[in-house]
Amino acid sequence: RLNMTEAPTIAIALFTLKPGRTVDGYRAFSREVIRDGMAQMPSVRGFKDYAGSSAMTATDGGWQLVEVVHITSPDEFTRDNQELPGLSTAEAWNEWVDETVVLFLDEL
Repeated sequence: RLNMTEAPTIAIALFTLKPGRTVDGYRAFSREVIRDGMAQMPSVRGFKDYAGSSAMTATDGGWQLVEVVHITSPDEFTRDNQELPGLSTAEAWNEWVDETVVLFLDEL
């Protein structure tokens, strides 16, 4: 079971969808593929995904979706996205995603 309180590092992915892809379509895709795939990655301790609803500033970057992932470490998470079991999830995710930025955050 994933636990959002036990991991020391957070990965945040901000992203837009490829043309022709919709947030509603991604919601279904996430529920069918991404959430289970994240749960199978050894480095992932917790996962939540969100659709952007508004922004505090006028220059919000245009990000449509956000993932918040509690991970064991950036290196282990990167490895899990390049090898099985995470590779197939990452490849499926890339079929949906146009632009992205991933930030690794450590608590102050």
